Amino acid sequence: HALHALHRALALAPDFAHASTTAGFALAELGRSSEARQHFERAVAADPEHATAWNNLGHFLRAQQEHEASVDALLRAVHLDPKPIHRFNLAESLRMVGDMQGALRHLELVVAHANPPLFDAVALLIFYRRLICDWSAYAKDVAALTDVLAQQRLSGEQAALFAVQTLVFPLPPH
Repeated sequence: HALHALHRALALAPDFAHASTTAGFALAELGRSSEARQHFERAVAADPEHATAWNNLGHFLRAQQEHEASVDALLRAVHLDPKPIHRFNLAESLRMVGDMQGALRHLELVVAHANPPLFDAVALLIFYRRLICDWSAYAKDVAALTDVLAQQRLSGEQAALFAVQTLVFPLPPH
């Protein structure tokens, strides 16, 4: 069983951040949140410069509704390594604490720099703009979303459902 193998690996190398975060996700899936948290925290303590460990901790904390702590962990991940996925997760947590401008800023960077493109980031950026009633890029957003949907058909990737809803049922500016 996978969790048993992870525990054996951690017994041999307790400072192996990847094994700790993998165990954390496995335990979280099993509903063992307090044990999962210990593994995520052990990973960042073992390797404080490991951006992915901070990203995983932040993702876990957001799922636990600990949004401020999630933002702190994800800011650390982005500081260490500004990968698009780290910024994407940070944007989600920033929205949860009510910082829509910060969320938009990070999503704009994700959309500008992700290669290959993160379809969900494009859709989320458009969705967030609508949430704050920013219609300044409406025509550009519809074109971008149309392009994303066409790319999805070619790649088979499925972005968030609200992306399709945003295009099919666009909200007019008020």
